[in-house]
Amino acid sequence: MKEYHSTSGIIIKYYEKNIEIILKSISELKKEIMQSNSLFVGFGISFPLHNLANLIKIEDYEDEDLLRSLIFKGIVSNPNISETKVEDFLEILGKGIKKFNSRKTQEFHILYPINISEEIFSIDTVITINNIAIKVFSWEYISGKYQIETLLQEIEKIAKPAKPAFKLDYLKKMTTPFFAHVIDKTFESAFRRVEISAEILRSILNFYESDMVNIHFGIPEPTAKIRKVGHYGIFSPEGKLIAPYIDQSTQTLRDNKNLKIISINEVLSFIKNLQDNKSTINGILISSIKLYNSALDTTDDSNAFLSLWQCLESITMLTRERYRMSEVVERVQCLLNIKQLTYKYFLDLSASRRNDLVHKGIFNVEGQSEVQLLKIICCFCIRSFIKKIEKYKTCNEMESFYKIAKLDQNKRKIYKRL
Repeated sequence: MKEYHSTSGIIIKYYEKNIEIILKSISELKKEIMQSNSLFVGFGISFPLHNLANLIKIEDYEDEDLLRSLIFKGIVSNPNISETKVEDFLEILGKGIKKFNSRKTQEFHILYPINISEEIFSIDTVITINNIAIKVFSWEYISGKYQIETLLQEIEKIAKPAKPAFKLDYLKKMTTPFFAHVIDKTFESAFRRVEISAEILRSILNFYESDMVNIHFGIPEPTAKIRKVGHYGIFSPEGKLIAPYIDQSTQTLRDNKNLKIISINEVLSFIKNLQDNKSTINGILISSIKLYNSALDTTDDSNAFLSLWQCLESITMLTRERYRMSEVVERVQCLLNIKQLTYKYFLDLSASRRNDLVHKGIFNVEGQSEVQLLKIICCFCIRSFIKKIEKYKTCNEMESFYKIAKLDQNKRKIYKRL
């Protein structure tokens, strides 16, 4: 990659072969901003803006939302930017990044309710995920310290028609308030960091929730018992509301008063182990649990099926990029330690379904039984993977396990002697 050293001291990398598409994207982005649909561009809904954020690389700026925002501001502030010299664009972007870097950090308090009853976690429990400490509070405490009623009023203005989830009594019944105190330059990036960590927590809780089979009847709804609440708040340390966040795509919350988690202590121990032993293999485990949770969150059986199959690919293929679906089937059997023909037939059938769905857009499956069976297999595979990586702590060691596990018993003995 070519490096451009801007006068502001920011190093921006790009491939010379992409200069033409970079300049073309700058030109098209300028036109979009000048036209009536510039509002959508400001929200990142723009092909050239997305292209530019992917065509350049800046160290320590992996957040594409932030990079898109800085590119957008740079073009808006410099409407006469050259469309023939890529260096002019990179220089403007470098200045924008330097200005952003010079911003003072602030402390933000992020409210992220989770759809569980307050009895599940003890008040003041602290859960750390991705270096974000999320603390459990009571609604009574935070209602006195933060502008919760103001937050709900603001959400109600934005979200029409009003839903019962925007009422405090409903929230008290259906959710537990989790708070995170974050130091950051903007409340947007502070919220995104908390959201990532809190959604990992919700995914882990849904995985450890004791019912593996949840079938929906009548109107399609997610099979996840712990659902995304959909409205959150960013506050100052003094409790003043800075901004509301809403997600109107979320589903009706469940009353999880009688929800059974296999073991809260096991959940907390599991999360602590992930944080204490950060590695590629643990990253793969987190990714697989998030994919499993995505399958629970959707109301579409084809999306659920694909997420579950991707979950199996994640924990069997590890960091490999090229592989056959037959290898996924083989390694799933190794994880489950099963050789029965009936299981292999089902996995082969699922691999075929996956290929039809990905390559042809076809998912000819009636009813939910196939998705539910794949969900059970995923659940057992993840549990087996968790046990295996206690012994095989790296991707190379897990690769060795898969290679040996597929051998018959006599060949395994020979392999071990060697």
